[in-house]
Amino acid sequence: ITPNHVITAARCKTNRRTKNIVVLLETHDRSHPFSNDGVIKVASFQLRQPKFNIDDEFGIDIAIVTVASPIKFNNIIGPVCLPPPGFNATRKAVTIIGYGREESEGSMITRPKKIDTTVIPLQDCWDAWFPNKMISMKRQFCTQTKGEASCQGDYGGPVVLRAPKTNEYTLVGVFSYGAEGCTDEKPSVHTRVADFIPWIKEKIDDSGLGGELCFSELS
Repeated sequence: ITPNHVITAARCKTNRRTKNIVVLLETHDRSHPFSNDGVIKVASFQLRQPKFNIDDEFGIDIAIVTVASPIKFNNIIGPVCLPPPGFNATRKAVTIIGYGREESEGSMITRPKKIDTTVIPLQDCWDAWFPNKMISMKRQFCTQTKGEASCQGDYGGPVVLRAPKTNEYTLVGVFSYGAEGCTDEKPSVHTRVADFIPWIKEKIDDSGLGGELCFSELS
């Protein structure tokens, strides 16, 4: 989102030391990064909920990563825009991208998988997950596509839509969790980025590293 900051899910930090986490850039095949310049160390993780617990169904699953060295934007790497505060993506066409498993017992894929899908009404998502989990009607949204679903390893992956006026990619969500077995039996659940815009701005300012955020015009 800036040369110094990346948005992901809080669960990506769970049981991991910051020094062991890296950000991959300009990489289509994660097993073969294009160059050493595409592997950036992480300086810090800022969790919206500092004591985030993946077993807490109302946990706030979003984090800001500050990288150890600035990302160099070019014709391949650039910042994703953010939605306006309070933006509702229900029934909008979105794209989910990740390197997770394609089936629960499978291996992590090395090349990114893309799912083109649609944001479903929150009530439909609530009905599908209740009583096993309760969906936050404010902080989360859901997608569901027949025959395709996000899986383990996709956590923190972007959910983006194209802004109609500018064609810019806009980060409306980050993947949080889905059905067991990586099936399409239940909707995939995502953290709603628009609900955290004030917090994101605050943390970017507090970092002292600068970097102007891009905001899309959406309605």
